[in-house]
Amino acid sequence: MATAREIERCRLLTIAAVWRLIGGRRAPLNAPSEWNGWHVFNPDDERRRYAARGAAGLCVRCGECPPRPGRKTCQRCAYDQVLRARAFRERRRRAGRCTECGEPSGGAARCPVCRRSYRPGGRWARS
Repeated sequence: MATAREIERCRLLTIAAVWRLIGGRRAPLNAPSEWNGWHVFNPDDERRRYAARGAAGLCVRCGECPPRPGRKTCQRCAYDQVLRARAFRERRRRAGRCTECGEPSGGAARCPVCRRSYRPGGRWARS
């Protein structure tokens, strides 16, 4: 049986493949809300753009401003990622799913498996 993570990955890959085939450049209508204003790109284009922006000394995400010292993204892009991750975890929490793996959590934030492998203080116990 496929896990929720595998199912979601397949769904996103299918959406991206269909949009590449039909030449679409906007996010599909049923895409998550975080996709608003985002484009579905060919992975090779994405790698090339990432490398070019990094070589130019720009944020690899937006390409508009210099990154934070010792990082690859600017402050604004890093903050946007925090907000997207927070919204993603909140959606899973409201659906009664584990915020880490997406499996049913029985009303808690994490499922029993993830709860056992997560130490207090925010460090993963598993390798």
